[in-house]
Amino acid sequence: MRPVSVILFPASGMPAHIISMDCFVRDNPVYHGLKEEWIDFRTYIDAAQVVTAGAVGPIRRTSQPHSRLYIAWSDTAMHDGSPANLCVRRYTDGHNEGVWRGNLIGFRAREPTRKHMQYLDVTDRDIAMFASFFRENGGLGELPAAMLGHFYDV
Repeated sequence: MRPVSVILFPASGMPAHIISMDCFVRDNPVYHGLKEEWIDFRTYIDAAQVVTAGAVGPIRRTSQPHSRLYIAWSDTAMHDGSPANLCVRRYTDGHNEGVWRGNLIGFRAREPTRKHMQYLDVTDRDIAMFASFFRENGGLGELPAAMLGHFYDV
């Protein structure tokens, strides 16, 4: 296990801030020699079985390893009575009723993610990238194009 820095966007309206979460590391049984990493986002996101994550922006190829920002949310937040995310509402001038409900987690992942997930620490600059994303997409009823699903046993 190792700590990874992620960004919490609290539904309560508190400002977005960086927190540390436990990242579990195990051998990937399919891709021998690769390490598979896993974070239980349900610590902050109310979800029974599935937390969905969507890509926020392009792959950052100017650094090694290549990486991309993702936003994670509960699959059921739009239908289970979760409150609108007031933290995101600050970035969108009040227009986030469509998609962003409940707590959200922003994280950085190594690319490509098709074989395995490896998490990288976020920075304060990443908060600004998410703020820009929410300003541009906050009021739309569409979800990010590149999607990941984190499935949990109940």
